[in-house]
Amino acid sequence: MRIQVRSISHEGLRIQKSIQAEDIGLAEEEFNVLSPIHLDIKAEKAGDELCVAVKASGVYAFSCARCLNEISREQQNTFDIYCDIDPATDFVDISEDIRQELVLALTSGVILCKPDCQGICPNCGVNLNDESCRCPEDLKNPVVMRKEGDPEDKPRRLAI
Repeated sequence: MRIQVRSISHEGLRIQKSIQAEDIGLAEEEFNVLSPIHLDIKAEKAGDELCVAVKASGVYAFSCARCLNEISREQQNTFDIYCDIDPATDFVDISEDIRQELVLALTSGVILCKPDCQGICPNCGVNLNDESCRCPEDLKNPVVMRKEGDPEDKPRRLAI
């Protein structure tokens, strides 16, 4: 995404554009982008600096942090980009800056399918949102410890 510096008036420059994830280098194997990314950009010159305010929105697929179910969410991110310019600067390419900001936004924080997601049982592996735990009653506490010589299927509970 190139911004032509000479075309920015005293009031600034507004750009609204939809781009594909590949246009800014978001690899499909890293991020599952389900829609075009809509950009609302406001660029202003401030002396020898270009100040760019970006609002990026799109629909992305995530895995729930507790149960690992795939969910899709619309996410809107706002961030600012600052670039040094001089009178000879013709254009500034902010594609990499947008990519880096989106990578940070998409990989930070905990995404849950619902606020009360119960997750996966650490012993039997069932999704507790869909099924009841199949573990014997003495293993319902996820804090378990094995001692040397214990059979593989009989862990001991930790004393809490």
